[in-house]
Amino acid sequence: MRSCFHRTFRAVQICIATVLIASCGKVFPVSGPDRHPQITAEMRSVWQRSLRQDYGTYLPSEEETAQVFDAILDDAAKRETCSRIVAVLEEEAIIHAGKTILNPVRYSLHAPFELPRIGRDLTGWSSRMACQGGEGDLTPDRIVRAFAFDINRLFRENHHAVKEEDDLILEKPDIRFDDVEESILLVAMAAMARLKEAYAGISEEEVKFLLGKTSAMLEEFVVQNNVDENRKSEDGKFDLLAIAGKLQYKSLAEAAGMLATLAGPEMIQRYKRLDGSAKPGQVLSLDPRFRGDFVYARQTHVGLILIGGRGKNVYGGDAAVIIDLGGDDVYTGNAGASIYEIENSAIAEVVSPLGVVVDLGGNDRYISTRSASMGAGFLGVGLLVDLEGDDIYVGHMLTQGAGLMGIGCLMDMKGNDTYTSQYMGQGAGIFGAGLLFDAGGDDLFTAAKYAQGLGGPGGVGELVDLSGDDQYVLGGQFGSGYGTRKIFQGYGQGLGWGWRGHAGGGLGILHDLAGNDRYEAGNFAQGTGYCFGLGLLRDDSGDDRYWGSRYCQGVAAHQAAGIIMDYKGDDVYLGQVAANQGAAWDVSVAGCYDYAGDDVYVGSDLSLGAAEQNGIALFYDKEGKDIYRTPVKRTLGFGGRTNYAEGRGAANLGIFVDRGGALDGYPEGVRENNVFSVDENIGIFLDQ
Repeated sequence: MRSCFHRTFRAVQICIATVLIASCGKVFPVSGPDRHPQITAEMRSVWQRSLRQDYGTYLPSEEETAQVFDAILDDAAKRETCSRIVAVLEEEAIIHAGKTILNPVRYSLHAPFELPRIGRDLTGWSSRMACQGGEGDLTPDRIVRAFAFDINRLFRENHHAVKEEDDLILEKPDIRFDDVEESILLVAMAAMARLKEAYAGISEEEVKFLLGKTSAMLEEFVVQNNVDENRKSEDGKFDLLAIAGKLQYKSLAEAAGMLATLAGPEMIQRYKRLDGSAKPGQVLSLDPRFRGDFVYARQTHVGLILIGGRGKNVYGGDAAVIIDLGGDDVYTGNAGASIYEIENSAIAEVVSPLGVVVDLGGNDRYISTRSASMGAGFLGVGLLVDLEGDDIYVGHMLTQGAGLMGIGCLMDMKGNDTYTSQYMGQGAGIFGAGLLFDAGGDDLFTAAKYAQGLGGPGGVGELVDLSGDDQYVLGGQFGSGYGTRKIFQGYGQGLGWGWRGHAGGGLGILHDLAGNDRYEAGNFAQGTGYCFGLGLLRDDSGDDRYWGSRYCQGVAAHQAAGIIMDYKGDDVYLGQVAANQGAAWDVSVAGCYDYAGDDVYVGSDLSLGAAEQNGIALFYDKEGKDIYRTPVKRTLGFGGRTNYAEGRGAANLGIFVDRGGALDGYPEGVRENNVFSVDENIGIFLDQ
């Protein structure tokens, strides 16, 4: 059987040399009947111009993956089936083009077999940060600037005509003043000027509407998983989506880059040279919520600027800028987030659109029950930088690297840290961007919902961890929306989520570069896309454990894209309920890729390269002696039903590939080693 299989597979490979496949990693023609006569030639032309085609050169592993999938689609019938599905994917994106669909989502629907390359491109900046070289080369300001460049690129590409003046230019403010305090003020003033440019197109009335609706809108999102009732004003005059479209992301990114200067090596060295004692007249009377030793305290037109001494300080109030020279400190105020005032349970005013904390050392505690804290940008920019120590972060909503029509970044550079949040935190963005970057240590991340790499509508949310044996836990508060007992909602760990019927999702990314990690989550997590969103979970090395529920581990639903990529290690994947490990539902694309190791996959219904309702689902395990435990049906290379919208004139494509030559373990009577098979509508299984 084995020699017969190799002859068959070799014949399939030879077909590539003689048959032009326009290709399952490149561009598919739009073929078959046009289901949408409202799509004009101009609309198609705009769609083509909006796609960024260059996602870099192929890595050897990616090229090999593309070649295998090319070889599998070895005849005209399979190619036509695939082309028609992609045509449906493109048509859905074209008719919903006004719903804030970011370019990587569009391109994923356009070229689904390039998902690994798209995933690597989206994590390229964080990979480069890990390769900075010596310990002193990885600095917080470089991290923020790299992130700012990347999000500006992503938002800029959403415009059909990219102009040279849209390129991000990060100017460093002049910090050569003799007084550190004057340098801090100058940087804050320069960033404030950029923030005014970012929001110049938004009127005072529109800002008032946003402030009045924000709390209710966020609560509706958390509970209903959509925003409808609080998206518009009662008279229909104001619409959140229309207002968000006026935000100038370039100026916002430039403001973040400027503020990062306060955490650059030059400024940090100047902070360390301070003697830690206050000079006469430099510490004004402070709110009693601030306790401890302070070197400098001044109220400025950008807000309160504080420099804390090397002892234990308590920062119980809000401040625009806090520089702490050391000690085991406690922060219960804004802690590097935009500052606002509350009246009658509603946000009345943004007092300062910027907030910065730079803490040089100590085992610190950051605790807040407010919305927007710990590196959060709410209609502004927030940065929190902690250089060392075993720290504890406890936040509520919009926290620990979150942006709502703003940019928020939390960077912890050293230590074994604990992060706890409720909603929309730990790398979350909605019409903005959020980043949580942890440079080292064995860390624990826990959250209730919408966290750990969440890209909401028009947003980018990223959680990046460079090293350590980390644990990510998401869910446990809300029961499953499907009524499944003992299963909870998760929504994160690399989730791109849209407001269905209103706005397409953004980019949610979790990138862990090293360590033996554990990922635990409820529904919709671990590289999942929903409603024109893209979710990505990438783990570069280590023996990892992935535990999920429904829609987890490289899946997508309702015109979206989901990717999970694991490069090294003996890993275990567990999906407790339907749709796991490379599953696509309803005009979506999804991929699960594992490139090395002896892995164990426990999937449920619709898993391991399974698609229904016009989806393309891909599963690829490159090498190792693997074990697969799945139910009998709808798995291991499966193409299922197409009854939505009368079938849309297209089928499904579910592909399962296990390579490497080892004898793998399959459920008895379901699949076997060394087999190539094609099932109806179209499910493809290949074990080589």
